[in-house]
Amino acid sequence: MALMHFEKALAICQLNEPQRGNAGESARVKWRMAQIYEQRGQLEDARAFREAAEKTKKTLLETGDCTVVDDEDSSWDALIGLLYR
Repeated sequence: MALMHFEKALAICQLNEPQRGNAGESARVKWRMAQIYEQRGQLEDARAFREAAEKTKKTLLETGDCTVVDDEDSSWDALIGLLYR
């Protein structure tokens, strides 16, 4: 059930990327989806979503489009602009 909601959220985030200016929200959703796939034992799907999320996060950190946060969970939350939290 949760995965279905995240799939819908990902579609919405991807539609909003041009207006929001980056793919931070989509990356955060992909990271959460990777966690669900991992818990289900679907490791290939988990890996694919995690790699896509981490690639976007790395790009955002390199360009300065998001804040560097040491805590793992909070670092993903930081990908979402303050205006949209």
